Amino acid sequence: MANKYEIEYLSKPMKARMTVYWCFCANCDDMMPATECFRVDRLSEHSKNVNQLLLNCPDIVTLLVGPGEAKLTCHKALLGITSEFFDAALYGRFEESQTNIIRLPNETPEAVAGFLTWAYTGHIESSTCAEEFWILGDRLRSPMFMNEVMRLIFVTYGRHEHWLCARGADHAFNETVPGSKLRKFVCDYIDYYGPLCPQAIRDDDNEDGLYERDWRAFIEKGGELVSYMALGNGAKYKPVDWPQDGFHPTLTNLKQGEYMLGVKTRDIEDFIQGKMRAG
Repeated sequence: MANKYEIEYLSKPMKARMTVYWCFCANCDDMMPATECFRVDRLSEHSKNVNQLLLNCPDIVTLLVGPGEAKLTCHKALLGITSEFFDAALYGRFEESQTNIIRLPNETPEAVAGFLTWAYTGHIESSTCAEEFWILGDRLRSPMFMNEVMRLIFVTYGRHEHWLCARGADHAFNETVPGSKLRKFVCDYIDYYGPLCPQAIRDDDNEDGLYERDWRAFIEKGGELVSYMALGNGAKYKPVDWPQDGFHPTLTNLKQGEYMLGVKTRDIEDFIQGKMRAG
């Protein structure tokens, strides 16, 4: 797929990998046992639902992804319960509900495979970056997936494991609508850290200078986010109240709940019974 951005970013995109990062939930912050972690609770519930669907709903759907129509397959009910887009296509009055074939010409096989991995396992493990996954979830109308991606974004950037790169910010502002939760996170993150804070500049993410180079190129290009940064705090080299030692605390002032979406899906029994959507 051709580069959709005016800037040729040189730094590598941050891979979306849940298993690499420590959870950001309140129980983990309090050093509670892993069995009490909110992530464990979500994975347990996810596994229970997937198990029920696999036992009772054998129908398989073929996804033809990208311009080359790479072939991916998934259980029909699993697609329906995790995505309003797939629910409408496969359980509505569209041709796809009869053929069980859906074409996704504008998506990449890598990103869709990552979504399917999450649908089956509850885990996000991919070379695709989290910002791209959030945008994919938006197109597929899957708030469950988008919320899990947002949690991954928090744990990726929230403990100074890595810093938000210009490529990720560009994704957020080029492929989401104003007011989206991803845009809000990027703006709040920029307010909190700034893109060129001292710690980011000297950390491993900038070892080859590409992190700094990409952000400077992004700022020079201008645009909506750069205007926001110029009018607020984000364009400053040192964020407000930045400690003299250059080390800022983790994202404790940003509450995950502010970036979560409401989740509405049909009851699992509807899919087990093969019910079509109303209307």
